[in-house]
Amino acid sequence: MTSEISRWYALAVHARSEHSAADGVQGVVDEVFLPAIVERRSWSDRVQTVEVPLFPGYLLVKTVLTAEKR
Repeated sequence: MTSEISRWYALAVHARSEHSAADGVQGVVDEVFLPAIVERRSWSDRVQTVEVPLFPGYLLVKTVLTAEKR
């Protein structure tokens, strides 16, 4: 009998779709981690505070990797 341990993996996802990818894998994996930072972005007519991923194009998940989940 083998003891299966949950490990952290980095999933490559499409840039600027990290939040929707996190929602999509929520029920499949044990834990989802999407670190984000707050930045001030300026356009010609306004300045806005936006939340952007710390690692664009990647999502961190914790799971036991099996053939079905792969």
